[in-house]
Amino acid sequence: MTKYGRFSRELSSPINSRAFVCPKQGRWSSFRLVDESGCGKPYAGLLYTAIDSEGLNYVGMLDDQGSGKVEDHCAGPRVVKFVHEYAESDPLYTDLMKRDSYPLKISALQLRAEQTNYVNRDGARTERNAAQESADIFYQFDVGDLVEFCAHLPPVSERRFPVRAGPKNLCVSMVVWA
Repeated sequence: MTKYGRFSRELSSPINSRAFVCPKQGRWSSFRLVDESGCGKPYAGLLYTAIDSEGLNYVGMLDDQGSGKVEDHCAGPRVVKFVHEYAESDPLYTDLMKRDSYPLKISALQLRAEQTNYVNRDGARTERNAAQESADIFYQFDVGDLVEFCAHLPPVSERRFPVRAGPKNLCVSMVVWA
């Protein structure tokens, strides 16, 4: 008898030694995407996809303050992606996406981030962000951390609130072009 056959027979027995865990749903999480000054308005209306620990997808839209909420997800780590392609009609970005030589994949998040201003003229990271005070956990992500195609983006500057290895690895492994 094969290993699979023994396993299958054991599972079919009403008295077996294997217990399977059913993922517990009913959890909720909220997050907020803000610029360097702590304002979420530049990101209002962005679509996001959240993926829970069981691989279930939850699609939502950021509110007018850049906040999103995922309800009734499974316990465990979650990943939030902003990979929806830019679909508006700005001629500059449309041309960059459709040109014959080196067309760029530009997400809606990239476009919104490009239209925000640095707090410090030299582009250095801020020491404080107004959103920190209302957050349980605060990370400084770079747009390149949240999108798939980032070769055309400027290099990441030093972070004062770096992303821990676990959340960064989740983001990097889960970001794919939708």
